[in-house]
Amino acid sequence: SNFLDRQRRDISIDVARAKSGTRVLEAVAVDEAGNVDATPVRAVVAVPYGPGKLKNLTGWKRVKSDSALGGSSWRSDPRGALLTTKGKVKKADVLALVVSTGRRAGSIAVDLGRRDLGRYSLKTEEARDHVVLLLDLDKRRSGKLEIRTLSKKDVEIEGIAWLTRP
Repeated sequence: SNFLDRQRRDISIDVARAKSGTRVLEAVAVDEAGNVDATPVRAVVAVPYGPGKLKNLTGWKRVKSDSALGGSSWRSDPRGALLTTKGKVKKADVLALVVSTGRRAGSIAVDLGRRDLGRYSLKTEEARDHVVLLLDLDKRRSGKLEIRTLSKKDVEIEGIAWLTRP
């Protein structure tokens, strides 16, 4: 996308190359006479971490794919397979998983810092990649993220993101 910076120079933003983590984007409107709107628009976004942020504890395989976030994803089909973050998720208000869905997709349980965040079915009528499963947390949370399969059906995880509201 093309925008003007504060010096009114044309700039572009490549969101596909944005660094992972919580990012704040702010924009102001400027009319043709140069008047700046006093109320900027502000958006807080979470840019996902690819599969390298996760590690296999049991039952997952890392699969390369040009279409996947970060060039690969984690895939599993045995019940009880466990995937976790390498480090702690810090100060998360919202957690997002980038997953694949479809008729043969299984279900998962998600825990953060030993807190059960729920069980989620990835089964849908139509197969889709890059689906974002949003988990709005009841309060700001930190800790290890754990994703466990609950069935013998396929589960594919491309990445994770967490958003910390300013």
